[in-house]
Amino acid sequence: MRSSLRALAADRGPQCSESLDCTLRPRAGTAARYEREHIALEACQHLSSMTIKSNGMVAFAFGGVEPPTAPASPADRVGRGPEEGAMLAELESSFLSLLDPETETCDARLQLFDISSSTHNFGSESALMAIVQEMRRGLFAEFFAEFARAGAACNRWVYDAALQAKLQVAESSTKQWHHWPGGETYTHRNVGFGLWWALPYLYITSGMSSMMSKSSLWGYVIRLVVVFTAGVSANLFADLVKHRDWRHDFGNTIFQMFFVIMLLIMAPLAEPLRQALRSRQEGQSVSRATVAFTVFWGAVSAVALASFVRGYTGDSPDFVTQTFEDEEVSRWIKLYAPILRHTPIILVHVAGTLFLGLLATILCQPENTGLVGWVLLAFTYLQMVIVPWDQDSFPHLVNLNIAGMLTFQWPLAGSKHIAAAVKAYWPFLLMFLCLDSMPDMWGRCDVHSPYSTWERFRMFLGELILVVCFMAGAFTPSDPHRITSWLGQWSLYAYCFHVMWYRLLGSPYGAIVTFAGMPLFWAMAACVPQKANAK
Repeated sequence: MRSSLRALAADRGPQCSESLDCTLRPRAGTAARYEREHIALEACQHLSSMTIKSNGMVAFAFGGVEPPTAPASPADRVGRGPEEGAMLAELESSFLSLLDPETETCDARLQLFDISSSTHNFGSESALMAIVQEMRRGLFAEFFAEFARAGAACNRWVYDAALQAKLQVAESSTKQWHHWPGGETYTHRNVGFGLWWALPYLYITSGMSSMMSKSSLWGYVIRLVVVFTAGVSANLFADLVKHRDWRHDFGNTIFQMFFVIMLLIMAPLAEPLRQALRSRQEGQSVSRATVAFTVFWGAVSAVALASFVRGYTGDSPDFVTQTFEDEEVSRWIKLYAPILRHTPIILVHVAGTLFLGLLATILCQPENTGLVGWVLLAFTYLQMVIVPWDQDSFPHLVNLNIAGMLTFQWPLAGSKHIAAAVKAYWPFLLMFLCLDSMPDMWGRCDVHSPYSTWERFRMFLGELILVVCFMAGAFTPSDPHRITSWLGQWSLYAYCFHVMWYRLLGSPYGAIVTFAGMPLFWAMAACVPQKANAK
């Protein structure tokens, strides 16, 4: 068993997964011994069978190969040859022995779960072995989060089975708030259509806010730096108190503040578009700077598109790849490093959107400005459906940030009619969204796109509808009691400090403390006189 795992790890070499980095080591003195191991065993058997059935579909989803229909042998199922098939057979024969407390722990770091390559069909079984090891040591709930974050989050067979196994084990083994629903399940099940509006609205609002800001670029950047410092300091304080190894995983100390880093990067990149939109509003002529930046982003888009069409994805040996495969690199960087390997298509997304926006400020006639936002939305969402790649949501959200800037200045054509229709017939909108959603889809489908074109279409159709409604002002509250003013201040506090409270107090206490701050902000707003023109 142990020799097989190490042989597989050696066989993977530099192509071992950077998405799943699990260290199997004994936890001395652990009290987590499952009270009913037969339930855990039953769950593991179910997970094993379902994982094997969906193995080919995982490769199809992210590897671009046809899924095998009825594999006749381990070698056929794996698709790698009889030698690795024999290893799989040995692993399967040793599967049940993993629940034996006397089984020797594998101390090697296993990096065997890479769904981004068509040659790694074997990964799901290898990850399964690691999961069962952790289940035996009472760490399944913690390890499952790593597995779910790393894998084919929209493969319903694997993850429905894994979720069922998790629930069965948790209910029989732990007394810690397993009856409190929530956490990652809200996103994994798209509860309340959260994947369709939470992050998109955040990015769109930030783009609109940058257009509303009257300060200079440097003033805007300084305010962002202050917010970034406050949030990272709070997270670092929690890490120090809980003795987390933040030095080797500082990315998770920054955590939610990476959104601010995105704003800091986009501020200078989008500044020419912001100035061009303001110049159009003031009736000024097109500046040379606008023309120069339009040509620049057009050239970047063309070169990036040519690189993408020629097949360059950054997976070939290069500085980025070799650096991120270094053993000294933190786990967080290893987890998200594959995003940078898609640099050409990322530039097509972002540079192309900036180019289209700047080009519109030069060529678009005043009566047609309302169509520009629709063009940007079509450019953004068609790419997500037609040209998917793993973790493609990051440039997609940046595109929405740029679209938010532009549609604030140039509202979507037909916005008034859309807003009126939604307010008058919102029950039908809700019914359609329920029909469009896929309740049997499990995982972060916004980050890991579904493997089927039809499912991607349904996934992003729901998001597009809610984005259009938001941009059109259909969801604008009347706010007769002016609560959005102090709620905005509370939301900034919650954004900076909610991770700190969660890490210090856990779930659900961290969320309770975060929301408990709302009355304080209401009281402060009631005590401080509001300006007559405050909005």
